Amino acid sequence: MLWTKQILRLLTYLIGVAMLAFGGVLAINSQLGVSPVNLIQLSFSHSMGISLGLAAFYTFVIYVVAQIILLRKAFNPIQFLQIIFAALFGHFISFFNSVIQLGESLMSVRIMLVFMSLIFIAIGIVLTVTPRLIPMAPDGIAVAIATKLEVDFGKGKIIFDTIIVLLSIIILFLSASGFEDIGIGTILSAIFVGRIVLFINKNFKRKLENILL
Repeated sequence: MLWTKQILRLLTYLIGVAMLAFGGVLAINSQLGVSPVNLIQLSFSHSMGISLGLAAFYTFVIYVVAQIILLRKAFNPIQFLQIIFAALFGHFISFFNSVIQLGESLMSVRIMLVFMSLIFIAIGIVLTVTPRLIPMAPDGIAVAIATKLEVDFGKGKIIFDTIIVLLSIIILFLSASGFEDIGIGTILSAIFVGRIVLFINKNFKRKLENILL
C-alpha cells in the first residue's frame, strides 16, 4: 500500500509537470501574452539565442539559487532535486513547443487558448505541490516567498508572478528583443493563476491529499 501511494504521488507529480509545460505552450500559441513563469524563459531564449527548453532549465536553476538566498539555513538540501525536474520540464516544453504550432488563429481561438493555459498551469501547480515531493522551481520560490512573508501559497504565487513580469520587462528592454510576448494573457495569468490555485486548494486539496498521502 505504501509503495502504491508513492508511485501514485510520483505519477501525479509528473502529470503536473506535463500540464505546466502544456499550459505554457498554449499561452505561447495564443499570441496574446504568455504566463509570467514562461515570460522570463522566453526573455532569456530571445536575448541569448537558445532553445526555450534550455532557457527554462537555466531559469529554474536561478530560482533554486533565489530560494537559498531567501530561506538561508531553512533551505533543505533535498530541494536541489528541483534542478533534475527542471531538466524534465525543459524537455516537456521543447516537446510540446515542437508539436503545437497553431500559427495565426481567430481571436476567439486565441482567447480560448489563454483561458485554457490558465487552467492547465493552475492545475499543474496543484498537482506538483500537493504530493509533497519536490516542488517545481517556480513553485519552490513561491513557497519560499510565502514562508518568508508568512502568507499562504496562493498569495506567494501572485507576488512571485508580479516580480517575474517586472524582471522580464527589464530583460526585454535591455536586450532590445521586443515585447511581443507580453500581453493581456500575461496580465490575466499574473492575476488569476494564483487565485485559481487558491480555489482548487480550498475545494479539492483535502480530497487529493487523502488519495495521495
